[in-house]
Amino acid sequence: MYVIGTDEAGYGSFLGPLVISATLWRFDEIDFAVFSKGEIDSNIFSRAIESADAAGITIGDSKKLYHSGGSLVKLASAVLASVASFGVSIGTDSELFAAVAGMDVLPSMYSFPELSLQKIIQQNDTSPASPQTESYSNNSPNSETPSCPHVNTAASTNYNATSTKPIALPVLVSPAFSRGVFLDVKSNVVFPIEYNKLLEKYGSKGELLSHLTFDLVMKILDVVPSDSDEAICVFCDKHGGRNYYTNLLIEYFPDKLPSVITQSNEYSIYQIDKKQFRFKAKGESELPIALASMFSKLLRELAMNRFNSFWQSHIKNIKPTAGYPVDAKRFLNDIKEKLEYLQINMNEIWRNK
Repeated sequence: MYVIGTDEAGYGSFLGPLVISATLWRFDEIDFAVFSKGEIDSNIFSRAIESADAAGITIGDSKKLYHSGGSLVKLASAVLASVASFGVSIGTDSELFAAVAGMDVLPSMYSFPELSLQKIIQQNDTSPASPQTESYSNNSPNSETPSCPHVNTAASTNYNATSTKPIALPVLVSPAFSRGVFLDVKSNVVFPIEYNKLLEKYGSKGELLSHLTFDLVMKILDVVPSDSDEAICVFCDKHGGRNYYTNLLIEYFPDKLPSVITQSNEYSIYQIDKKQFRFKAKGESELPIALASMFSKLLRELAMNRFNSFWQSHIKNIKPTAGYPVDAKRFLNDIKEKLEYLQINMNEIWRNK
């Protein structure tokens, strides 16, 4: 069975891009007849977020693995190891934007400086290396919270893949499936000008997020072999706290009316033939969503690093910003005069909602 996990970073910010990512996995030995009824534990792919092993890669909720102004090493380590698992070698942030978001050129405010992701990792005391797999399970048979997954590493910090064979990243074993193979990732980096146009088109942030997410889902579905008869499950974090997604699914899959399995505050689940769509509150607890959240967060933070560097090149000693509401207004006030001097339109820098 193929599984897609999606998540965003920067949804609540006024400055910088909204980033959405989707990861593609393949799991074997899933009883889809049971799975499709929604009877399998809602935490089917869940893991707890714990401290990373000194020799491993942590895959988890990016909000717990990174805090503003902190080290990007955990995000960068997992992202580079993940893309290396299917033969892609990434050295710089420019290469990452090109590889996963298809962006060879970024807007002028985000055009420099190029950052070495290898240096981010090597500056850490415990640098991870080429990925290998390690199985894991609950700490106790009665535990409701499984231990955090790690991908063991050894030998090299460069993540130069020697084989294009996909790595089998470990997942929590359940009666429904054994393990998953990480196959692909795609990201959509939406800067303020495009964001504001789309916001006007869709009318709300929630609708904008839903449409951008499913635009990405449709792209990554193209990676699945067209002749495959395997089931597909799409996992999404809930969009703006909404519980109802029938109209969205009809828009993207107009030939078949989705069946509603459940619609609740925790989960909204829908079925279209052998495709299942799960919208989960706090979805980052699911492995496919968690890795998507890490890609989105890393891309967002790398973009904000360039954004802050741009303004620091024009205004001495200006305090950098993460771009979220209160501090974004402070930052906007700090750059107001220079904004006018450089003749930069507000639409290029400020997101309307």
